[in-house]
Amino acid sequence: MIDRARSKAKRKDVVAEFEVAWAQALPFPDASFDVVLSTVMLHHIPRAGREDALREVRRVLKPTGRLVAIDFGTDPGGHKGLLGHIHGHGGMTARNLVELVTGAGYAVVDSGPLKRWDLQFVVARPAGREPLISLEAVPGILAEPGSDTGIQAR
Repeated sequence: MIDRARSKAKRKDVVAEFEVAWAQALPFPDASFDVVLSTVMLHHIPRAGREDALREVRRVLKPTGRLVAIDFGTDPGGHKGLLGHIHGHGGMTARNLVELVTGAGYAVVDSGPLKRWDLQFVVARPAGREPLISLEAVPGILAEPGSDTGIQAR
């Protein structure tokens, strides 16, 4: 996957660094990232290591940083969509995604289902730290007020 990402970046003339590391032992200094994006990855980590991985992410986030985690979930009745049945998704649900993030020391800013598949999102900041900006100030990041879709899928 890293080779593919490097190839795509080169093709698009994008300067990017790619590191291969365990999520529970990131090779970066404390407070070095503004945002950490986890897309459909947490369910691959054994259950016992998921919270450790998120604590490690918290370590590398700047005090005003954000975690955006997207992973599989279920509908309110606990049912998986087609993709969830095919993939399995390691027992992740929307509820335990939020519980996992809060258990690792984050305050949830927003969460909910995405418009596609059976994916859920959580936007969080390290607990006890004031937010730098409101997500409402970022055009297109959140769905319309009152919508149950959360971050808009593109």
